[in-house]
Amino acid sequence: MSAVRSLTGGKRTWRGRSSLVANDPGCVNAPRTMKDLLLAREPPWHRVSPVVINTIIESVTDKGLLEAFILQSMNVGLVPRYEVLGREDHDSKIIRARISQILCETGNRAIPSLAKALEANQRDVATKQLALAGDTFEAAIAFSKNQIVAYIGLATIYGMLGKISESQSYAKQGLSELEKMRREPAGQAIRESSVFPADSFEQLERMLLTFTEL
Repeated sequence: MSAVRSLTGGKRTWRGRSSLVANDPGCVNAPRTMKDLLLAREPPWHRVSPVVINTIIESVTDKGLLEAFILQSMNVGLVPRYEVLGREDHDSKIIRARISQILCETGNRAIPSLAKALEANQRDVATKQLALAGDTFEAAIAFSKNQIVAYIGLATIYGMLGKISESQSYAKQGLSELEKMRREPAGQAIRESSVFPADSFEQLERMLLTFTEL
């Protein structure tokens, strides 16, 4: 069950068809789904490079998550950031990694607002911020399975909801991906790089372990 559905008692309130998508049978030329809107490069996606569009479709294969990704990207103004990606690089692997990073940044910005709304018992605000954080972290993993920050984010928001089992599950998934990264050549390169802290993996591990001890 998604984080938002946990808050709303299992009701499907955050992944579904948008009012932006035409449902009038008479609108022959109107996109029928959010995926169609994306493929047709309808505004605001018309300036996003086809290589970025194709990378999105290939990466986010779950229909509900794809719709959520599209809607949240439009709602919080992420689409212009995707426009830059196609102009700078055509490597889908790099594009996936950069979109994943953008999504994690967005999810992390939602967490403080979520915490305040939960504390103040502002259910509507909490649901909106939880949807934003949950959607962006889940999509970040779809784009880059070893995006450890996204696992930390999901473990955090489930912990805030008191869903300890789910929180621990995401933490353990993050630890598993982190261990894989350590063994890969790219992980070795990160450890030897002067750009990243020498103990960056250890810092991430400590953060994930705090959720397994709840």
